[in-house]
Amino acid sequence: MNATLCDFCGKTITETMRAGTRFCETQCRINWHLKQKRDARRPEGSPFTCEQCSGTIVRTAETGRFPRFCSRSCKLERARQQRASVRAQMACAFCGASLPPYAVRYCSTRCQRTADLRRKGHRPIQPVDVRLWTRVDKAGPRGCWIWTGGTIASGYGLITVDREKFVVHRYVWEVLVGPIPNGMQVDHLCRVRTCVNPEHLEPVTQQENLRRERVANAIGSDLVMSMTVEEFAAIVRSAP
Repeated sequence: MNATLCDFCGKTITETMRAGTRFCETQCRINWHLKQKRDARRPEGSPFTCEQCSGTIVRTAETGRFPRFCSRSCKLERARQQRASVRAQMACAFCGASLPPYAVRYCSTRCQRTADLRRKGHRPIQPVDVRLWTRVDKAGPRGCWIWTGGTIASGYGLITVDREKFVVHRYVWEVLVGPIPNGMQVDHLCRVRTCVNPEHLEPVTQQENLRRERVANAIGSDLVMSMTVEEFAAIVRSAP
């Protein structure tokens, strides 16, 4: 008696199985029916289209029953695009902005650092506008806006913006008035180095700034401070 072989895997069907059966197990029967349905839709040798580059793929035994990509690079590029699409729908865990393709949970290092500090109980990093104006006292004498934050050795205020340090009165001038021309210094007409009132500031050359300093020293600090800013400005501009 000839041995009966499984129609799907080719294994020998044992005598203990039901007579007339064509498969060695139930899974082989299921797989055979699935294969018949797929082959009916796309016979061997029929062309396939790459899902990434739309190139033509010829179905062979090596490419498998249903090839989706013409090359490994197309497969990797499709996976990268899918990951980027998923991340685009995700939001930063701190600020809620859309995540860039390379991010996992936070959109930037700043958000990650701020979230870590908040989780550890530290005070969160405030925006630069809040840090700037909460340290400015606009009720100073002679109309001065006094900077109450940190200063450098020369007495000018100092502020950090995006890890870069700026002299406060120059930063305020650029924020409220506009950019400072190259090579120009910002002179204090009120002679108060911590003042950031733009009405008391004026861009001048270094030579003019030194000349005004000499005029102020010749007048005397006590007399200068007793004048209004407008009076001293008129004197220092007209002095030789």
